Amino acid sequence: MDVSLHEGVIIQKAALLHDIGKLVIDLRSLHRVGPLTPEEVQRFRLHPKRGRELLEIDHSFHEVLPLVYHHHERVDGKGYPEGICGEEIPLGARVIAIADSFDAMVSHRVYRKALTPKLALEEIQRCSGSQFDKELSDLFASQLRKHIAEQPT
Repeated sequence: MDVSLHEGVIIQKAALLHDIGKLVIDLRSLHRVGPLTPEEVQRFRLHPKRGRELLEIDHSFHEVLPLVYHHHERVDGKGYPEGICGEEIPLGARVIAIADSFDAMVSHRVYRKALTPKLALEEIQRCSGSQFDKELSDLFASQLRKHIAEQPT
């Protein structure tokens, strides 16, 4: 990606902090089998806002706030918390969205088994241009394939 070192550091910090808002919401429902109720979905969707609120207490986090707040937006405008789309979504938030989704897919959950990296990557690419930024999805895919190819067999 063509970003400055400073912007890369901001994205890295925001990636580490993107789900900090989950510390102040009730997540017990995420650890049980079965679909979430509409109320549980709404409660979960508050975590980007709560994360921003936690971090804005300390001015040293001001540059990561938009990335933490917008990491669940979608390029087609169907995300949250504001439903913004395309390049309205900060670049770092678009990067975090892909990495976070990939990580979630390859991680075991109570309600489903982890996907293989190959299947998770196929899902990222299937959602490219709707959920995820197409250019960033393509870059992620090429880098992941390169990384996988470099692994010893």
